[in-house]
Amino acid sequence: MRRRQGALLRGLWERALYGNPLYQSTLGGAVPEALAVLVGDLRPGNAQRANDIFQGRYQFAGTEQRLLNEPPWNLAAADPAWQRELHGFGWLCDFRAAGGEAARLRARDLVRSWIVRFGTWQAEVWQPEVTGRRLAAWSAQAGFLLDGADPSFRRSFMTSLSRQARHLGRCNRRAGHGEPRLAALGGLLLSRLALTGGTGGGRHLAALGHEIERQVLADGGHVSRNPSAMLEVLGHLLTLRAALSLAQCEVPAVLESAIERLAPMVRLLRHGDGGPVFFNGGRWRDGNEIEGLLEAADVPGRAGDTAPHSGYHRLATGSTLVFIDTGAPPPPPFAAGAHAGLLSFELSSGKQRLIVNCGAHPGQKWSDMARTTAAHSTLTLEDTNAIALADDGLVPERPTVGARRREDSGAKLVEAAHDGYRERFGFKHRRSIYLAPGGDEVRGEDVLEPLHDGTQPPQPRDFAIRFHLHPEVQASLAQGGASALLKPPRGRGWTLRQSGGRLELEDSVYLGGLEIRRSLQLVVRGTTGNGETTVKWALNKAGKAPVDSAPT
Repeated sequence: MRRRQGALLRGLWERALYGNPLYQSTLGGAVPEALAVLVGDLRPGNAQRANDIFQGRYQFAGTEQRLLNEPPWNLAAADPAWQRELHGFGWLCDFRAAGGEAARLRARDLVRSWIVRFGTWQAEVWQPEVTGRRLAAWSAQAGFLLDGADPSFRRSFMTSLSRQARHLGRCNRRAGHGEPRLAALGGLLLSRLALTGGTGGGRHLAALGHEIERQVLADGGHVSRNPSAMLEVLGHLLTLRAALSLAQCEVPAVLESAIERLAPMVRLLRHGDGGPVFFNGGRWRDGNEIEGLLEAADVPGRAGDTAPHSGYHRLATGSTLVFIDTGAPPPPPFAAGAHAGLLSFELSSGKQRLIVNCGAHPGQKWSDMARTTAAHSTLTLEDTNAIALADDGLVPERPTVGARRREDSGAKLVEAAHDGYRERFGFKHRRSIYLAPGGDEVRGEDVLEPLHDGTQPPQPRDFAIRFHLHPEVQASLAQGGASALLKPPRGRGWTLRQSGGRLELEDSVYLGGLEIRRSLQLVVRGTTGNGETTVKWALNKAGKAPVDSAPT
């Protein structure tokens, strides 16, 4: 409640200040005739997406709206995430990818109409992180937009770019914590480099360095533990490094060091299809785009196995990859949007994802669902989240989570535990996941350990262990529910066996792609007893006999 009241007061204050015509007059000043630096863009763009916009199909933040022969600003109010992505202008690179004069003219018309309608401060459109993304996109696509442009457009573009940069120079510290603040600073610095060649940006470079030190962990992960935020941050820093080099400005050591840590972490959290894992808010990103970021980073090396500060483990043998989340929720103020998927895992075989988490979605309805423990491939107790998620997106209490890893003769084992259910139900969840040599078997064990003084054991509680399946994977129960057959669209199938519960096949939803898709989940259900409750399960590639032993 206090946080919401604070946000309301800040909103009223900003409207009174920034919406004042006197404040708007302070954004004027000298406007250069031409850009000092063409900073460029590392993103390849998607020509098909530009064509969709040509056709009046505006797909942002996982939602499509349609409006023919009119700019998207004329659409009725949509989800805030949709609006933020629209006004961030990241889609301009798609018009550059499409190429040709028609694409250039359409992109130019959209920018021109935006300037006419939103050229003065408006609350949602001029949020610091949104303005930063827009400045970065405009600066990166300026060469494409201004090539052959008439003097009127050139002048209005340069004037708006300058005004927005002046405003952001004053309010960038109001951006949200984490990646949004780096987006605001990155856009501000890119626009200053484009407009002035880099003069007068020392204070903002220092602020950038401070944020990098706060956000990029020692193992290269992002403090939010969100793989998508990590990719965004890497993109911001690579673009800034390239722009600084073009402007013949010194690249700060803290920026170079962060890139050298981020790139190996990106490799660690990639599935066999090249895309990222879906833990803690991670969303789909094209594997070719990620490969482009890694090439631009130019940091040699192979994917690691463990990220001790970020709390991730990667088990890799043959064509099988297993990723396990063994970390606690991020600390304040970076916990907004944290997920409750403690000890969840994902599995891919070659380029095919088999076991997944539901993913993430920026829209409020799906976002809240995706954060729950039940939306992850892990254990839930009494259909309750393993951590309490507050309405403001924060985590009121942080559980203790620990893990250890062992390897022996090609076999790999991770043992982890969390006490997120201690206070409410009196149990600790322990999970072990073992990958056999050759990668043809993954074996797991989930244990609910009662935590009591020996006089009053915890009450019996219902539990569910979920295995969310990628939407391309078909499944059917076998052996009276003791096992299930998993059939991917290509390659060999897998068999899931379990003991200690009853296996059921249920509907699920997959938010990890460009659109929401129906999928299936296998669920092992049961009830705790007086002592430890143990469920054992194994995933075997078709045609392979189970391995007899695991590391002890």
